[in-house]
Amino acid sequence: MQSTVYQAKSVTLNLIADGDIATTALVRQALVAASAGNVPALFPRTFGYADLVAAPSVFSRFTEPRFGWLPHYIVDHGGHYAYYLDDDFWSLDAAEPLGRHYAQRAVRDSLENFIAAEAVTIVPTESLAAKLRARFPAARVVHIPAHFDFSLLSGDSPRHERGRVVRIGYAGGFRKAEFAMLLPALARILETGKAQLEFIGSMPLELEGVGGVAFFPHLRDYGEYVRFQKSRGWDIGLAPLMESEFSRSKTNNKFREYGALGIAGLYSDAEPYRASVRDGQEGVIVPNTAEAWTQAIAALVDDPPRRRALGSNAHAKVRGSWSLDALAPLWRETLEAARLTPMRSRVSGPTAFAIRAAGGRIRGRYDALRRRARRSTAGP
Repeated sequence: MQSTVYQAKSVTLNLIADGDIATTALVRQALVAASAGNVPALFPRTFGYADLVAAPSVFSRFTEPRFGWLPHYIVDHGGHYAYYLDDDFWSLDAAEPLGRHYAQRAVRDSLENFIAAEAVTIVPTESLAAKLRARFPAARVVHIPAHFDFSLLSGDSPRHERGRVVRIGYAGGFRKAEFAMLLPALARILETGKAQLEFIGSMPLELEGVGGVAFFPHLRDYGEYVRFQKSRGWDIGLAPLMESEFSRSKTNNKFREYGALGIAGLYSDAEPYRASVRDGQEGVIVPNTAEAWTQAIAALVDDPPRRRALGSNAHAKVRGSWSLDALAPLWRETLEAARLTPMRSRVSGPTAFAIRAAGGRIRGRYDALRRRARRSTAGP
């Protein structure tokens, strides 16, 4: 997703995010809709003292260890900020790279400092809200469901020509275990010649070079990604998900995207989808077994009227419950109640801030060197 540089003199809110990712785009859409103003997206290397005193700030997934001092610094200087979190970082598998990152003490401390000092923490699922309320009893945690911005879509939907091969699609990253149970089903449907598979962003290595399988690279701009997904005219969308403590706090992202695009979705029998998809009406809930996925895919490939009904019902539900128009008032109400304020400007403020930030960078580099040294000296 490409960053946008905003030159407007007046800034309503700052969005300071961990990276230029889809979550950043979604949160910025909500903030713009709620504030009807200018909301620049800033990142660890692109924000500074001037931003924090120019407008109130909303931090999204921000856990930079070198800014672990910043939450209390903002409050001590008269500021009140909001924090957005859409993943349960405490439940990640520490054996995997992402889990190892968020298990680091400095990263964890920074995350917890941002939540402890905020005016409000906004989360997209009630499951994650309950966990944060238990972990941070003094924090104000508000659940606002994640949305889909229908303004990203334009023009007519792709025509699904009668008699053409059924298109089955998947977009995003995935876990090997999730697609391990799908591979037998996908191989079997490819053998029939009734369907072709399309992947955006990533795909199982086992399907590389296989006939009837197409791959498209990841698109950084979220709007471009949504429009490209729409242009493919998928008949069926796959949403495998292994249920775990971490996944229970995830959003129904695949249902919002497939539903908005009128795609019939097959969803794992996991909490994010059980709570939002009525089985057989707005999608199909599939037990996480190879046999169940094989049967579900084959049945939907052979039933065009059912695919159209599922896609139509899903579209209506997403537009009614998860559209930006439907959820913007809740964002506006939450931000107004939080009474966010920028930091007070001080003559010596820029210098003091620069010194603290430089110290954070030095400590971060030192900690990184220590971790590399420990890994290099560790035995097998």
